[in-house]
Amino acid sequence: DVSVYQNNKLFRLPFQTLRDKPIAHNNKLVNAELQDFILDYIPDDSVNIGSNGFISTKRGLVQYTNPSESKPAIGDLVVFDGTIGNPYGHVAIISDVKARYIEIIQQNPGPFASSRVILGLDSNLTGFKILESKLLGWLRMID
Repeated sequence: DVSVYQNNKLFRLPFQTLRDKPIAHNNKLVNAELQDFILDYIPDDSVNIGSNGFISTKRGLVQYTNPSESKPAIGDLVVFDGTIGNPYGHVAIISDVKARYIEIIQQNPGPFASSRVILGLDSNLTGFKILESKLLGWLRMID
């Protein structure tokens, strides 16, 4: 199976389904760039490791959803959904983690954003959520 994010929701699709036909959800095709990424770069070896994480030994990364049972960590790569002005999404690096917030550093944030941004972090008995509506999850290198 492969995790596909669309509209801040996680969908699990059999990998072979992705190879056989265009990816669709709610009768809308997933944009071509995302489909190409899924088909070309997400390997067949993704394994659910619990804590809302999926591991890929070929990529050397663990993928976490937002929210997740696992707390974000310094060095994690956060993944943002696309917007009207940037349909491809965005990535940034977590540079600091505190009890109630994280700090990210980013390049090319746009003309009205800073290269360092503080985002709220909520925690409860079920896990952690970075308080940003367009943030889909985070990636962590395998130790």
